[in-house]
Amino acid sequence: MSARTSFWSVINTYRPILSTFFAILLVLFVLNTFAFVSIDRTAETFVIVLLNFGILGGLLVATGLTLWRCRQHRL
Repeated sequence: MSARTSFWSVINTYRPILSTFFAILLVLFVLNTFAFVSIDRTAETFVIVLLNFGILGGLLVATGLTLWRCRQHRL
């Protein structure tokens, strides 16, 4: 068994946890979108909302790609 196959078999065992994490990230992204729409653009918290978009977006992409790769590896 190669190291790559061994790695993805370990990651596949955590697939339910990754799916839950992805769902939580989606909920947080939607909540952040509501905050972005309702917040005043001159407020100091506007920068925090933008940083949240960057962090949540990066985590969504990383988790989504990992789940996609897990699905490919299972096939």
